[in-house]
Amino acid sequence: RIDILQPLYFTLPNLKRLFDLAHEDIMGMVKQAMQMGLHAPKFPPKPKAA
Repeated sequence: RIDILQPLYFTLPNLKRLFDLAHEDIMGMVKQAMQMGLHAPKFPPKPKAA
């Protein structure tokens, strides 16, 4: 199920925001996101196969 792998979706309010993002420091935002870490899981982990 894709909602287990990717439970959060982000949308842009309009096309202008997409063009504005093209002029921002995207790699800087990636670095900041990596430092912030992952969101808490929405589903329990899958049991390990024996």
